[in-house]
Amino acid sequence: MQLSFFVFEAMPKNKKRLILNILLAALFFFILTGGSLYICAAEIYYSVLADLPEPTPEAMASLPESSRIYDRYGELLYEVHGDVKRRFVPLSEIPKALQDATIAIEDKNFYKHGGFDVLSIARAYYKNLKNQEIKQGASTITQQLARIIFLKRDRVYSRKIKELILAIQIEKRYSKDEILEMYLNNIPYGANAYGVAAASEIYYGKQVRELDFMECAYLAALPKAPSNYSPFGANQNALEQRARDVILAMHKTGFLLDYEKNYYLGQAKSEFTPAPVLIKAPHFVFYILEEIADKYGEAFVREGGLDIYTSLDLSWQKQAEEIVNEWGMINEKKYRADNAALVALDPQNGQIMAMVGSRDYFRPHDGNFNAATSPRQPGSSFKPYVYATAIANGLMPNSLLFDSRTNFAFANYGVDYIPRNYSGKHYGLVTVRKALAGSLNVPAVKVLVGVGIDRVIDLAEDLGITSLGNRKRFGPSLALGGGEVKLLEHTAGLAVFGNEGKRLPFAPILKITDKSKNTLYEWQPSKADQVVAPDVAFWINDILSDTQARQYIFGQNNKLKISDRQVAAKTGTSQDFRDAWTLGYTPNLAVGVWVGNSDNSSMKNGADGSVVAAPIWHDFMEKTLANLPKTQFKRPADLIDPPPAKYPERLVGEKPAVATKDFAALKSVLE
Repeated sequence: MQLSFFVFEAMPKNKKRLILNILLAALFFFILTGGSLYICAAEIYYSVLADLPEPTPEAMASLPESSRIYDRYGELLYEVHGDVKRRFVPLSEIPKALQDATIAIEDKNFYKHGGFDVLSIARAYYKNLKNQEIKQGASTITQQLARIIFLKRDRVYSRKIKELILAIQIEKRYSKDEILEMYLNNIPYGANAYGVAAASEIYYGKQVRELDFMECAYLAALPKAPSNYSPFGANQNALEQRARDVILAMHKTGFLLDYEKNYYLGQAKSEFTPAPVLIKAPHFVFYILEEIADKYGEAFVREGGLDIYTSLDLSWQKQAEEIVNEWGMINEKKYRADNAALVALDPQNGQIMAMVGSRDYFRPHDGNFNAATSPRQPGSSFKPYVYATAIANGLMPNSLLFDSRTNFAFANYGVDYIPRNYSGKHYGLVTVRKALAGSLNVPAVKVLVGVGIDRVIDLAEDLGITSLGNRKRFGPSLALGGGEVKLLEHTAGLAVFGNEGKRLPFAPILKITDKSKNTLYEWQPSKADQVVAPDVAFWINDILSDTQARQYIFGQNNKLKISDRQVAAKTGTSQDFRDAWTLGYTPNLAVGVWVGNSDNSSMKNGADGSVVAAPIWHDFMEKTLANLPKTQFKRPADLIDPPPAKYPERLVGEKPAVATKDFAALKSVLE
């Protein structure tokens, strides 16, 4: 102990001051975390902080390393950060509104603390203790700056100690304005922008000194989660709410008066210019960024120097974009349909091969809307789930259904519900095969009522549909697409039938390496879940690929036929022609197409799935399948064909209006 005292006394004054600061911070930290006070100062210094870097001006000017996203063959899709996306600007050129907004939302006590905020740390510790894990930090602007330049984002207490000590050192070495200047020049804002200068140019196409107040508020909203709040992503409402939070925080902190707060809250949201950056398959890229950010955290994706290899085939993607754009212009002119989306999957491994979220990502106002991942009503394309449920419960392709005018008020809370077929006609006694292949509405609703809404939703969710939510809101119209689904999930759900009833998780990412080329993740084939019996899957495939069975509705030469290939396909049109769909698959390719308007307004009458979506689907399938092996849907070896359909002696009434011979199969599920 005496020797330690003399060693301490012999140290230079700046070194003694550092150790005292370390002891003070460590003592405070360990009290909060319940750490042992038996740890001596030397052990803390040498074991935890010995490798702590000096926050010299040279070190403080260091930059994060960019991450890159590639297609499956190594073609660059997007660079998440690059040196050209950062430009230092002095604090004097950064609008005061942006400085104030950043302090208000990130660190309201910035000018009062000495590097860390005691109350914030205590509050965060309490919440972490309550959650039994480190979920919330309490980092000040100074701590964030230390972390950005020197530390990893590991959620461990040792990193927090280092962060805290570095913050103290930075506060000792630099003025508050210097710290704020370094912070605003290094913090990530998304879309390759590190620092406010790059962010201003990328998001607004102007110099940072030219930003108005609302633009400053929106920029200050981004650093918390740049991918999630990206102005070019799908979460526009979240970004708008975050910007409002910034304004409220500025008022609470004293940067805005009452009338100023009210004025700015009443302003229109900020208008962003399209990102002037090289990006291919942009909707897919931002989908990937959100996926990885959820797993590794925003900062690690932006700063970690990752190489991310995806499942996308850029040649398929370009082909999809060309076809969507070509038919999109035709549909807009003829049917007032201004948008379209397409996804392509490999049913055998779950890999996403192409994703077009809209006709033009860079189109003002709605180009960044990703229709591939947004819930829309599927119309009749939902019917395969209904019939698959019924077949699993005893109905067969040759079972007889009566297509007649029917009021389903008894299944609709007493409210009249009288669906009509798209053709306006009724076809009398029809087989299940003919009803599904021809997409007749009345038989589909009768089958749904027979098997029950819950069973149909159970199957849809087993197939990967996640958007149906509260089941109590659904009635018999669910059979005709009365519940919203996402194009990506819907395409994958139908693809399960083509994969013999086996479902695989999405596999959009094949490999991730860090800046040292260490492999962080590598996709491996996973065992599929058998969510549909092979015989049920085969009958759905057989019906949806039966070109003769659908001919009475769709005609002989329709866009659901693919040259020299066995392809299952289904169209759908939502009420008032708001959504038009065509989805289809082989055992080695599944493609889904949606056409409509981003604002959910109606297209012109007649803009049904077979008219506006099927041509897009058809052209992509023709061109893509030409380079893939020919496949057939596998028939289970023990499957026995049912006997030919026979007309029954009498028909059961409206509940559920199937032939008496087959009613017993459905009656059991009603009891």
